[in-house]
Formats: sequence, C-alpha cells, structure tokens
Amino acid sequence: MLKSRNKLLVGSVFVSGERTRTWYNLQIEFLKKTTQSFKHLVFLNGETDRSIFTESEIVGSQDHDAVKILNGNAQSSNHLVGLKCLYDNFMRIGADHYLFLDCDCFPIKKDWMPWLLNMMHNKHKGIAAPIRTENLDVFPHPSALFVRGHCLNADWFDLAIGEVANLMGTGVWDVGGKLGMKWCYPLLRTNYFNPHPIFSAVYGHAFYHHTCGTRPKGMVTRGMGDGIFNHFVNNHWAIEEMLFNELATYPDKFISRLIGDYDNLSQVKNDLLMS
Repeated sequence: MLKSRNKLLVGSVFVSGERTRTWYNLQIEFLKKTTQSFKHLVFLNGETDRSIFTESEIVGSQDHDAVKILNGNAQSSNHLVGLKCLYDNFMRIGADHYLFLDCDCFPIKKDWMPWLLNMMHNKHKGIAAPIRTENLDVFPHPSALFVRGHCLNADWFDLAIGEVANLMGTGVWDVGGKLGMKWCYPLLRTNYFNPHPIFSAVYGHAFYHHTCGTRPKGMVTRGMGDGIFNHFVNNHWAIEEMLFNELATYPDKFISRLIGDYDNLSQVKNDLLMS
C-alpha cells in the first residue's frame, strides 16, 4: 500500500535557551488548533534538550550558542544553515505544500491554509510571507514563509542571504532577500491591538510572530536601530518581557486581544467608546 503524501510539511528553526520549551509548546499547540494534517520538522541551533520536541522530528542541528549573538549578520548566517537543512528535508520527504517558521512564530487563524491558498491562487503568487514594513523591510521574511508545493524547486526560489534596500534606502542583508516580491503574497501587520511597534505582531490576521523571542536582551531590530520609535518608546525589552509572560500564561486570551473581534460589531463599538 502506497504511503499517503503529506498535505503540509512544517519546518522550524529552534534556538537554545530558557524559552525553548515554551516556544515549542506554543507552536505545537497553535499548529494543532489551526492546521489539518501536517508533519513537523525541527532544526536545532545550539545545545538543546531534545526531549522537548515530543511531537516533531529533529532533522538537524549545529553546536552554536546562537542565543548570545548580538550581531545580526551572524544570526542570519546561523538561521540560513537551519533553513537549508529544512529545505533539503522538504525536498526529500515531499508534500503538497510547505511552511518555514521561526520558533517564536505560529499560525493563529483556524484553517488558514485553504484561505491563504485561495488568495495566492487569485493573485498568481507562489509564496506568502510577512512584509515587515514596521521594521523598514520590503522583502518576504521567512519567519512564516508558506510555499505552494510546485514552487519549492522553482528557479526563483532562493533562501540564500541577499541584499535589499529598506524603506530608509539602506542596504540590508538577510535571509529572504533573494525572494522576489513578484512571487509573494504579502502578509501585512494587522494587529487590532498593538502593544509595541515591533513585538507581538499579527500578519495577515493569520500568523503570530513575537520577534526576537530568543534574542539576547539589548538586541535591536532595524526599526529600533534607526531610531524611528525613539520619540514614543525606548524601553523595548521591558515591554517584550511583559508580552512574553502574558503570552506564555494566557495564550488564547492574549492572541484574541491582539486580533480583536471583527465578527462582533457591538464589541468593536464598545472598544472604540472606551479608547
């Protein structure tokens, strides 16, 4: 009897650290809530307790204390090693479609894949990913990179680090830089509640990305480093810590607050009156 083909292969790059177990549990919990028929692969960046990943297949690792690195280019290089390993295993195993995730990112919209496939089909797009304009980025970011099956081995699909000019006109080197916007359905930030301009992002009302969920305190994103938020926020890491604790303790309640309740117009009205 022939083995049935996977509908979706999900691959995540996990970084060692004290939050690893929490991120894994959150990611698996929300994948199971929102996604039908998937297989989960994991690449480990740094020395990590492998017993954490009870519902996934570990397909690769590298001995690197990535959680302590402040250099963005080095972080991108480490991330790329994991993405390439996941890509090779995606090609080896095969599936109808593929999803690359950061460890602090996961889908939050129930049955997101049929909806997203329909939108991509209508717009003739082969991939979907966050376009993090709040971070000055204008390229598909692989924190949540969804790939239609036939595009994984397309000539234009390239995970290598590439240079792209950001919204300030500055050259940025990062994974995803070689993925052209021509092929990408953009997942824009859609937070109903925005507790921070970078952290706790909702993209396309379908994916949550915490951002810097495993980074050392003091790490700055491109948006932070350019000073575009300095006139109204500078205690970034104190806010991040509070947001992480809230998410870890009350995940459903926290996500619900971020996305709002657009089906309940009376609730939207009350929120507006109270704001």
